[in-house]
Amino acid sequence: MKAYYILISLVFWVASIISCTKNTQQISQTTLAGTVKNELQNKVIFPAFIFLDEELIATTDINGNYNITSLEAGEYRIIISAVGYEDNTISIIIADGKITTTNFSLVSSDAIGRVYGEFHDANLYDQQLIENPSLSEWNELELWEGVSGATIQKKTMPEIGDRTVTLGDSLVAYSDGFGQYWFKIQCGTYQIKGICDGYKDKEQTIVVKPDDRIYVNFILENK
Repeated sequence: MKAYYILISLVFWVASIISCTKNTQQISQTTLAGTVKNELQNKVIFPAFIFLDEELIATTDINGNYNITSLEAGEYRIIISAVGYEDNTISIIIADGKITTTNFSLVSSDAIGRVYGEFHDANLYDQQLIENPSLSEWNELELWEGVSGATIQKKTMPEIGDRTVTLGDSLVAYSDGFGQYWFKIQCGTYQIKGICDGYKDKEQTIVVKPDDRIYVNFILENK
């Protein structure tokens, strides 16, 4: 009989621990959620992008909604962007164990900037660094204009496939035979991706300003 009561006590003790663990997990869960809309037309924006510093942490769904559960409680500087709109930068305080609902509005903009870049093979690039250590000091423009010896181009790699740049689900550029690409885009903060068969995709965050040129090169690793 004594053993029976001990067993019952252990069952209740384990159950209480599991219950407390679940409650702790529920309390510690923080959520930032809301909708992104056009300020004047009050229409939802899809896709809109939400950045924390240079990290893309959310993209709105077809209804303009976003939901972020990856942030701990605290204060954050958030950037909201979308093609054809001005960036909206705000500070947000997220409370522990609560859902913080914040709706964002963006203002339309026609301002245009330009993005240029080049595709490079990471293995070849590392080899060139050994022969020419000064290559590590080249900025993005110098790498685009110069001869690194690592460019993924048809001249030296005739069997190579298309090298493309995407933004979200949209194709924004093909590279030419020399591994270079360029495109115009409305100003804002975006994450673009460099893609080439046989290589790992590479994502980079860009900030495009009015009447500006920026250079973003993709140094891709083999799969």
